[in-house]
Amino acid sequence: MARLLTEKDVCLLMATYHRPDDIERTLRVLLEQENIPGEIVIIDQSKDDATRKICAKYTKRLPVKYMHIDTPSADISMNVGLRYAREKYRLIFTSGDDVDYLRGYFKMMLKEFNEHPEIIGVAGVEDPVDHDLSLLRNKVRNLILRLFFLPYWADHQFKVTGPYGQAASPNNAHPIRDATWLPGSSCCFRKEVYEHELWPELRGANVIDDILFSYKVYQRYGKGSMVIQPACKTIHRKSMVGRYPDRKRIFVNHEDHVFFYYQCFFSPLGTFKLAAAWAGIAVGNFLKFLARPCTEHFLRFIYNLEAMHYCYQHRKEIKQGITRQFFDENLHMIV
Repeated sequence: MARLLTEKDVCLLMATYHRPDDIERTLRVLLEQENIPGEIVIIDQSKDDATRKICAKYTKRLPVKYMHIDTPSADISMNVGLRYAREKYRLIFTSGDDVDYLRGYFKMMLKEFNEHPEIIGVAGVEDPVDHDLSLLRNKVRNLILRLFFLPYWADHQFKVTGPYGQAASPNNAHPIRDATWLPGSSCCFRKEVYEHELWPELRGANVIDDILFSYKVYQRYGKGSMVIQPACKTIHRKSMVGRYPDRKRIFVNHEDHVFFYYQCFFSPLGTFKLAAAWAGIAVGNFLKFLARPCTEHFLRFIYNLEAMHYCYQHRKEIKQGITRQFFDENLHMIV
């Protein structure tokens, strides 16, 4: 009989970039846990030592290990931590640096892994989203989003529907045992997952790494391999520190989803879903501008057209994994 997993088998990884206040709050809340992970590894890309000082402050109360890399990339940073953790731990937990783990999270996560050895990955849930699926306006909105293969809310579902589309459930009373993707703000995989593949190494911030990686895990291990466990609760604070402005964020968003298309949906049906998503985004942003004319809405419409045109022009490079050519070495836009 296999030994039961305990908190000492868990390594918690957090990549961070100039968010010392967020790191401090996350560590402070972790102190309230009953089952603290065996090690908490902070991979810092900051250009100052503020985060390092915060980590040093907590080393006597938490098993914190501090690492620093020079490349500003959440993915590259996380892979540094993954290579370290997979040699020492049976469970590897990747987390945002702006997440509060509510009491009992790790206890329930370990219970899920121990009682269901077929499970390869477990994720928790954020505070319930105020989105009543029974309201007519929400039904219509979700129907339109589904028609264009864009993200939508669905009752008790976490599934990928296309290169831009995924369903997520706003409220979960029971575990979702047929999830085809897991949210990256708080999810845990058995170490075997990372022996096959690491995160895609995209420079700077990203929007698709959690969906891309977990969907590939689902494709490899099959139905029932990943679970959303509502007893594992978090508060995702969604820090605005370091967030990209609109044009930069929109370019990253489109390039990441086109990269996802080439990784997982490169087929006639996948191409149709990509085209439908682009049409839905363009039409949706234009209608939003017509409904509420303002500079912000007009610019978002233009930025989306620019980004989609850029991705089409550079589709061959993106297919090969050559990305972020719209950035210079300091992540400033050059197009």
